[in-house]
Amino acid sequence: MNIHEKLLMIQVGLKAPKNQYNSFGKYAYRSASDIMEAVKPWLAKVKCTLVLDDDLIPLNDSMYFKSTARLTDAESEAGDFIQVSGFAREAVDQKGMSEPQMSGACESYVHKYVLGQLFLIDDTKDPDTEEFQSGRKPKETKQKTTKLASEEEDMVILKDGRQIPRVYYEAMQMEWNGKKLGKIYQDDPELFGNLLTTGEPTFKAACKVIKEMKEKKA
Repeated sequence: MNIHEKLLMIQVGLKAPKNQYNSFGKYAYRSASDIMEAVKPWLAKVKCTLVLDDDLIPLNDSMYFKSTARLTDAESEAGDFIQVSGFAREAVDQKGMSEPQMSGACESYVHKYVLGQLFLIDDTKDPDTEEFQSGRKPKETKQKTTKLASEEEDMVILKDGRQIPRVYYEAMQMEWNGKKLGKIYQDDPELFGNLLTTGEPTFKAACKVIKEMKEKKA
């Protein structure tokens, strides 16, 4: 088999279990470490190696964390390989988080991203967040609301017809490191937990709103 056939075998057969648990949203998820543990038997089976190369790149007064996942054919004399790279921007000034915490959160995110891209691992999207509604068809029967006219101004109507509190919607839309909190909540619970407990007041407040609304729906 060549390197492409070996990668195809891994992509088709790899099962990366969601061994982590988000106590805020009460759902399981997988981390970059989970993916790496799951792929090890496949690497031995197809005789390939997997290496993550990291680098910091300054660009436009910001520092970007670059990670490259490289799958190399150990049986190839030419050292054939396939690689995927990803970038994430480190926060310039994240109050409440130390520099190692900011770097670690950024590294964790980009590692999971490049591994997911290389092995075609797709995380289940949160069906309750507005960001993921565009790919879904609205329900035939919409829930009736009993909000007063004065309360309507504080609600946001989503694409599927549901109404959610504006404060919740705005919290989900807030961005940290170029990524919306609603997506961080689903894709990177560890980072979300850090922002909730050690982030600057603005992000802590937004994360608290998201956490409370999710728990209320559970």
